[in-house]
Amino acid sequence: MKKFILIGCVATLFTIFLFGCGKETQSSTQGGGLFKWRVSVTPALTTGLGGPLGMENALHVMSYSNYVWDGKNATAPFSVYEDLNEFSVTKGQNLSVMVYLYNRKDLGCRQVKLEGLINGKVFKTFDFETGFKSITNSQLVGCGQSQSTYNFIIP
Repeated sequence: MKKFILIGCVATLFTIFLFGCGKETQSSTQGGGLFKWRVSVTPALTTGLGGPLGMENALHVMSYSNYVWDGKNATAPFSVYEDLNEFSVTKGQNLSVMVYLYNRKDLGCRQVKLEGLINGKVFKTFDFETGFKSITNSQLVGCGQSQSTYNFIIP
């Protein structure tokens, strides 16, 4: 019985060695790599409640990895966030990232930069203006779209 267990262990280790080592990954043979995104907002979103609506500022970024910054509960203003999760991608793959910003505490247009990074290097940048700039008849008036989706095609 011990002989069969020993033969099984050796066969398993040989199989792992034969098929598990030295193989190139799909991303190394077809382009791609490790993808993540970074978002920055200027001027920074402030914390707390207030403004004409008694509300907070917030930012949501939705993709394979989601991020939410809520000014009501935040301890520091928001200016830049880089995703902590990297995602393995291949050349030609399309990754969508949706950004939703609302600044109901301190109205005004915001400049947003959304960057796509592969292996830590920026390969695509989207610059846009968003936010709420005023209130007219109890309605928020925006600068651009408050919610936008951006597609990163992996080189």
